[in-house]
Amino acid sequence: MGKQVERVLVPACWCCDKYYHYCETVTKYQHGVTMYLGDRFCLAGKRARKFRARDPKQKPPAWCPKRKTPSELRVYRFLDEETRQMQTFFAGLRSSDLAPSKSAYGVCFEGTTEWTPRRFWEICNQYGAELKLPVAVEPFDVVEIDDGLQPVCFYRTYAGFRLLHRYDFDTKDARKRTSTLRKEKENDGNDRAEDPVS
Repeated sequence: MGKQVERVLVPACWCCDKYYHYCETVTKYQHGVTMYLGDRFCLAGKRARKFRARDPKQKPPAWCPKRKTPSELRVYRFLDEETRQMQTFFAGLRSSDLAPSKSAYGVCFEGTTEWTPRRFWEICNQYGAELKLPVAVEPFDVVEIDDGLQPVCFYRTYAGFRLLHRYDFDTKDARKRTSTLRKEKENDGNDRAEDPVS
C-alpha cells in the first residue's frame, strides 16, 4: 500500500458565518427575500441568496461571493541571509525539516494563480520539487494559496512540498514584513501561476 497523502479540505457552508438556515414555521420577508421553513441562504451579498436543489449540500457553490478568481498567491521567505543560514544549520542537525517560525519570515512574492489550494496540492504531489511557479521557490519557503474560502499554506522542503495545518504558520503576522531575499520573478515577468497539466 502506498503512502497516504493528506487532503486539502474545502470548508462546508454551514461553517461560514454568512450561512443561514431558516427554521421558523411562519413565512417571513427579510434580507431582501421571502423565507420559508427549511430554506437555506447565503447572506454574504447585498441580499440573501437561496440555495437551489442543484447546489452542493455542504461545499460552497460556484457562485459563492467569497470565492476569489483567480486565487491570491503569496510566497514567504526568511527575512535575511543570517536567518536563512541559522535555519539551514539547525535543519542539518535533524532528519526532518524544522517547522517554519512566523517571526523569521516576510513576504517574498505576491501574485495570482488559477489554482485553488486543493488543485495546487494535487499538482505538488505529482510534480514535487519540480513544480514551477512565477518565482523560484526555495527550501524553507512557505507558499500560500487563498481562494477566498480558506487560505492554505504549503512548506517547501528539499523533497517537495508539505501541507501546513491552520495554526502552523501565521500569515497575517508574516505579511507585515518584507523579505530582503526577494528575487525577480521568472516566466518573463508573468505574476500568474499556470496549470502545467493540460
